[in-house]
Formats: sequence, C-alpha cells, structure tokens
Amino acid sequence: MLHAEVNLCSLFKRGEAKLVATTTMPCTSCMQTLCAYGIKEIYFREIYKESDAPAIAKVYGIKLEQIPAPEEG
Repeated sequence: MLHAEVNLCSLFKRGEAKLVATTTMPCTSCMQTLCAYGIKEIYFREIYKESDAPAIAKVYGIKLEQIPAPEEG
C-alpha cells in the first residue's frame, strides 16, 4: 500500500517543497519521509492516534497543525 504522502514526495525533489496539507495526520513512517524531504509545515484535519508525528515534528522543528473542519449549516 502506498500512502498519499509517499506518493506526493515522488512528485518533487528533496527541498523543493516546504508545506503539505493532508486530510489525516501523517503516520509515523510518512512523517519520517516528509522530514527527509525537507517539509517544514504540515496541516491536517483529522488526528491519527497511532502516529508519532507530533513527537517527530517537535524533534525536527516542523510545524504540525490541526485545522478544524468548517462547521456545516
């Protein structure tokens, strides 16, 4: 299975992109890949509870921010 973040990184060279927006917080493996590609900001909507992404982001100084879904109505 190929995660969206890994597929995304195949579309640019290391250091070319700095910001990623995803539906769900990256899993641990995808977060490590994004770090290796030089991503500095990651925005997501849904929390993935089994991910070490917050700890990895803290170590590497990456902004990891949840953006709440817009309210309906």
